[in-house]
Amino acid sequence: MGFEVRILTGELNDISKNANCELFEEYNLYDKIIIEDYKIPQQKSKRIFKAVWLLIMNVFLLPQLIKYYKEAGKNGLLPLYEFFFYKSFRNFDAIHIQFGTNKYPVDIMKKTGYLKSRIIVSFHGHDLYFPINNIIPNNGYYDRLFEAADYLVANTPFLREKLLAINAPEEKIEIIPVAIDTNIFKPNKGKNKHEKLKLVTVGRLDELKGQKYGIEAVNILLKKGYLVEYAIAGSGVNEEKLKYLIEELDLTRNVFLKGKIGPGEDTQLLHD
Repeated sequence: MGFEVRILTGELNDISKNANCELFEEYNLYDKIIIEDYKIPQQKSKRIFKAVWLLIMNVFLLPQLIKYYKEAGKNGLLPLYEFFFYKSFRNFDAIHIQFGTNKYPVDIMKKTGYLKSRIIVSFHGHDLYFPINNIIPNNGYYDRLFEAADYLVANTPFLREKLLAINAPEEKIEIIPVAIDTNIFKPNKGKNKHEKLKLVTVGRLDELKGQKYGIEAVNILLKKGYLVEYAIAGSGVNEEKLKYLIEELDLTRNVFLKGKIGPGEDTQLLHD
């Protein structure tokens, strides 16, 4: 579409082990990656010297920097380094935040008026369940983001309702389902009762993911005479509970815990 695109990330993992490594090659994404590195010197005297130099070279931005400090509610030199790193994104047409929890400090930069970019935020699930990661409470955590963002993207109507429940502006919410590769995944004509029905879940073994409901559904289908096989891929805190449930319902020949799977294996498992 003619846009210049950059990918901002806190760290860069081994792309060769990524399921989409071919896309990195095809679209030359390696050259589009920006690492969120504030380049803060380790030595205290050098940190202070560099901070002073940044202030002198950008003295005209002092009012904006003061606003940033006030909005962030922080002291020390870190907010200064954050501000001067993110100031280079000021005139980007749009910034897309993947997962609401990655909002900082873009939400502050936008609210203080320095950042001119349109802000789009995609929520995926765990970032709307408080306390997030058993750490972040619902104490107005997203209030600043809701004010600063132009669009809030939910991938299901259910997540839209979760956004509304924490006072997200309804007019900013858009529902965009997660895309799939239709070259790999295509609808079939359906199965009759005598064909084996294969079910797959890929995700961390967590209460939030609800694998236990899948296991209970398999039990119901078997009692109704369907042939069912259910593969559960992933690892997590609920693994022992799920094992117990599978044994309790006598489903060891129908439900299989695959454990953690590697890049590309999820696609193969779903495709099979």
